Amino acid sequence: MEKQYKPLYRSLLHSCLEWEIIDDEPELLELKGVFVFTTDFSGFRGHFPGRPILPAVVQLASVRFLAESGLKQSLYPESYSRTKFRGIIQPDERVEVQLRLVKKEVVWSGTFAIYNAGEERVTSGKCVFSIMTIS
Repeated sequence: MEKQYKPLYRSLLHSCLEWEIIDDEPELLELKGVFVFTTDFSGFRGHFPGRPILPAVVQLASVRFLAESGLKQSLYPESYSRTKFRGIIQPDERVEVQLRLVKKEVVWSGTFAIYNAGEERVTSGKCVFSIMTIS
């Protein structure tokens, strides 16, 4: 992960209020997590002045954060696809991230959705993660 994104990614630990495993089988993992990105969350800086919204990259990072929490491993995001951003997430808004991962050989792939407090889906897509190895 690039140096400038590490502090932003680490700050997700404070934005995640809770997470839980819904289904845990050897080749399947379903999770959900609740996040609140406060007004002073660094991801809002400059995006956009006077009308802050949560950047897409932070939304995708919350999906990865949830996957790493459930798998208890560092992951490398191989790809995100069919990602649709249907709404915006504003400061102090409670959002729920839902994630379903299936293990296929050496990667975990699946689908995700992010819902706002009104239970409207604001973001959805597919993801593929591989286990990070130190070389």
